[in-house]
Amino acid sequence: MIYSDLRWAGQTGIGRYVDAVSDGLPLRDLALDGNKTAITAPVKLWRSLRRVAATDPHARFLSMGFMLPIGSTVPRATFIYGLMQRENRLGGNWFKRAYLDVLVRRQVRGCDAVFTISEQSRGQIEDWLGKSDVPVHNVGAGIAEHFHYDGGVSEQIEPGYLLYVGSLRKTKRFDLVLTSLANMPSAARPELVVVTANKAEVDALVSAAGLPAASVRVLSGVDDAELARLYRGAAASILLSESEGFGLPVAESLACGTRVVCSDIAVFAEISDVGLTKVPVGEDAGAGFRVALAEFASAGRLDKSVADGVAATHNWARTIGQVTGVLNELGWLAPVDAVVGD
Repeated sequence: MIYSDLRWAGQTGIGRYVDAVSDGLPLRDLALDGNKTAITAPVKLWRSLRRVAATDPHARFLSMGFMLPIGSTVPRATFIYGLMQRENRLGGNWFKRAYLDVLVRRQVRGCDAVFTISEQSRGQIEDWLGKSDVPVHNVGAGIAEHFHYDGGVSEQIEPGYLLYVGSLRKTKRFDLVLTSLANMPSAARPELVVVTANKAEVDALVSAAGLPAASVRVLSGVDDAELARLYRGAAASILLSESEGFGLPVAESLACGTRVVCSDIAVFAEISDVGLTKVPVGEDAGAGFRVALAEFASAGRLDKSVADGVAATHNWARTIGQVTGVLNELGWLAPVDAVVGD
């Protein structure tokens, strides 16, 4: 039996990934409580797996969120979505870097396999692991079946707005989006629709940027079907992150036929070389963003063949199939035959 800690599931980018992949794998949730990222979490995992192994000699552990049990003898594999927490400029600090490099890396080197979501992340993880025999597999990421070219637009909002989907972490540079819009003439400023869980934080950031509150609409609790309709009605989607493990909103938007204004980072180019208007990551990002917006006044939707190509390349069945293939090679999914002697 393959056990996992499914507290990582949820509405964030990683949470949505865990939801989709775990639904397609034969996992048994350890049903742990408490903070999944607490410094004591690896010890709690170790205790839980020790109890499991006492009754299940064939126990395996698949970590969906970078957290591994310390000192466990249970065979294990892990997902790693990126290493941004090691970088101060990307929200990390010396403590997180030391924690990852001293404690977590040792545990990852003892895994049977590591799964990640892009070639960029795969290369970074291999460099970080250094001299290690553990294989790192890029299994990509998928988008839900709702995200496709054909279909209607949202009835909540008049089409032609800009759409931002995701968290408000500093590395997403959402503040740059707001300040850039605030510096535009009001007559030329499009409405910004934000799909996120924290409306109060958006309101505070909008006020700090000097952007009129009426220019921004915040939506929470949006399901995939409605999110797809929001993508189709947008003039463009926006994701100006300094770094990403994958960039799920980029793939979802393109699959719905909507162009994306995004930062010029390698991982977005892995998703598509069409439909992206890239903005520099450095000091010129604000000016580049405003220039990019001007291009969308007459750009229109993407060609259907482009959207269909993105949807076909990035689907959960393909990702789950690749994970399943690796687990099969490891013998994790093979049936266990009991041997009974006379």
